[in-house]
Amino acid sequence: MRRSELLTSMQDLPSRSQEFLGSIAGRYNGHPQFALNRGLAYAALAGKKGGADADNLSRQAHSDTFDASFWSNGQTRVAADAHALRMRLRRDDFGYTNNYYAADYPFRSFYPVHEGGHPSLSVENALLALQNSTHDFQPVRQVYSLLRQFPGPTEQVLTSIKGRFAGNTTYLTFMASRSLKSGKTAWAEQYYRQGIAETPKH
Repeated sequence: MRRSELLTSMQDLPSRSQEFLGSIAGRYNGHPQFALNRGLAYAALAGKKGGADADNLSRQAHSDTFDASFWSNGQTRVAADAHALRMRLRRDDFGYTNNYYAADYPFRSFYPVHEGGHPSLSVENALLALQNSTHDFQPVRQVYSLLRQFPGPTEQVLTSIKGRFAGNTTYLTFMASRSLKSGKTAWAEQYYRQGIAETPKH
C-alpha cells in the first residue's frame, strides 16, 4: 500500500499507482486501505484529465470512498481520510451522505467532526475529540475554528488545555499566531522563544 501512496502523493504518478493496485487487487480487494488508495489514485488521475474522462474517474474515486468507509467499521484513520476525500470530491451520485461514524464513542482525536448542516453537533464532536486527545493537536484547531466567533467559550477551551500539550511546538506556534492576531507581540515572542528552546536541533 505504501508503494501506491508514494506513486500517487509523492511522485504524482497516479496512472502507475493504478497499475500497481490492479496487480494486487486479487489479494487486497475488500480491504479499506486498498479502496482508499485506489480512490486517491482515481481522484489524482481525474485532476489530470478533462471532460467525461475526469467525471468518470471522479465517480470511481467517490465510490471507493464509500467502500473504504464501510469496510473500516468505525473511526479509523482510513475512514477519516475517506471522508475527507469524499468531501473534497463534492459529488452526489448516491444522494446526501453524512459523517457515518460521528456518533461513535469514544470520539477519536483524528476523526472529522463536521456533521453537515448541524453546527452545534460539529462543536459537540470537536469538544469530544479534544477531550480524548493527549498529543494530537488537530482537535484544538477544530474547536477554535468552530468557536472563534464566540470569544467566551473559546477562551474557556484554551484555558482548559493549558499544560496538556507541554512539549508540543504546534501548541506554541498556534498560541503565538493567535497572540499576533490580537496585537500581543510580546506574548507571541515568548511563545516562539519557548518553542525554539524546546527544539534546539530543528
